[in-house]
Order: sequence, then C-alpha cells, then structure tokens
Amino acid sequence: MNILKTLLVASLFTATTSASALTIDFDVYDGTSVYGSGSFSGSDMNSDNLLTFSELDVFSYMSLGYGSNVSLGDLVDTGDFDITNT
Repeated sequence: MNILKTLLVASLFTATTSASALTIDFDVYDGTSVYGSGSFSGSDMNSDNLLTFSELDVFSYMSLGYGSNVSLGDLVDTGDFDITNT
C-alpha cells in the first residue's frame, strides 16, 4: 500500500505516552505541504518498546489530496513502531 509506505517514511510523529499506552498523531508531507494526517494508538503489551500491528487499538488516516480514509480494519500490517524514538 503506497499510502502506508509514504505515511511511515514521510511522517512527523508526536507521541504522548502514559505507562505503556501510546497515541501518535502524524502528518504526511508531499515535499512542500501537508498531504494527509492521522493518528494511531495502542499499548506496548510486552514492554519491548515496539508498538506492533497486533498491539494497535485504533488507526485513522485521511489523505487530503485524494480524500481517501484508512482505518485499522483496512490494514493488513504496519510493521513495528519504535516508541523510544518518537
């Protein structure tokens, strides 16, 4: 999924953590302006500092350029998010 690759590579992350619960808001840029935005949240259940697809509770993304929306149910996998570097 190209949107997801773009999202993961071109995102700026802002994280708010509390214990092992985590919410990340992100914007995707096309080089000069915001292309889309979204957020995801979950809990690092095994305390390995990685948020895996199976640990996600919510994922939401909206592309401003194409008006498409992506939710957790639309995804097959996201890879792992290193929550120590957010």
